[in-house]
Amino acid sequence: MADYYIKCQKKAPDGSIIALGMSSSLRGPVSMFRKASVVALVREMKISIWTALLEDGKWIEGEQMRTVEGRYLRTDRNDTPLDNLGELPDLRLND
Repeated sequence: MADYYIKCQKKAPDGSIIALGMSSSLRGPVSMFRKASVVALVREMKISIWTALLEDGKWIEGEQMRTVEGRYLRTDRNDTPLDNLGELPDLRLND
């Protein structure tokens, strides 16, 4: 079981992740976290973070997130120094 679930992401124009929408449960509300904060949670506090996907109206557990080179977030086993959390929807922020 995950400590947190990533349900959406906000990307910069270059495709890098800048913020994540996370929840402490599959059905819980989403809070925004800066990418650097999420990296610190995983690296320093050893927090388990998984993606969550909405399928047929239900949230299901996706893949475990990990860091690469201490600054990139990935769900696959590729060590390419780029962010890649799969097909998460965009995080919508109220401006």
